[in-house]
Amino acid sequence: MTALAPHQWRDRALSAFRSGDTAAAITIFKEALAEHPDNAALWNGAGDVLLKSGNPPEAATHFGHAARLDPDNIDFGINYGIALSSCGKNEAALAEYRRIEEAGQNRAIYCSSRGTAARAAKRPAEAQEWYDKALALEPNRVKALHGRARVALERGADDALHWFDRALSVNQGDADLWLGKAQALDVMGEAQAARQIAEALVQQAPAWTEGLRFMAQLRLQAGERDFASHYGDAAKRVPQDPNIFS
Repeated sequence: MTALAPHQWRDRALSAFRSGDTAAAITIFKEALAEHPDNAALWNGAGDVLLKSGNPPEAATHFGHAARLDPDNIDFGINYGIALSSCGKNEAALAEYRRIEEAGQNRAIYCSSRGTAARAAKRPAEAQEWYDKALALEPNRVKALHGRARVALERGADDALHWFDRALSVNQGDADLWLGKAQALDVMGEAQAARQIAEALVQQAPAWTEGLRFMAQLRLQAGERDFASHYGDAAKRVPQDPNIFS
């Protein structure tokens, strides 16, 4: 049997993944890497499938191999940083981003991903800096707008509501952005406007615990004695959800 070239292995694996057979894709990549252990693109491709299939630790291992084999490839470094952040290893992700900063800083995905790692590492000023750089390069980048809005709220910035409105202008369907807008309104003293959004979220997503929790907070602030009764209403609508306590 004629040995397959690395790109042929990769094409086979990605074809399996796109058809919905993730297990086969991972198996193909394992066979490919056994045959071509020094091929950075194969390690990166396997990492991509692993990350998309919900296995960040293994993805980080594979992206890390790719980045070490080809340290000048910015995409491999960015992917490695994203996977590390997905594992909660944000300081390690930031170290990787610093390594490739010179080449990566003019790419929106690099700046946005670095902002996300910095935010998760509890470095809000650094996160804001990199989100701003990402948005200067790509003004409508969804993840950067979302992160920038969250950082503004977390830092108590006066323009938090502006950032949530800007993010919602390009991503109207994101419940977390609507929650953030409600939280920003609440901070501004606009309790009624915040509650209108919270009520809509609870109605549309009764199983979403973040929305339920914020609604309880607003009701408690308003002095309602039975401030958690909406949990019971939600439990009746989604009785199979064990995360809702009635």
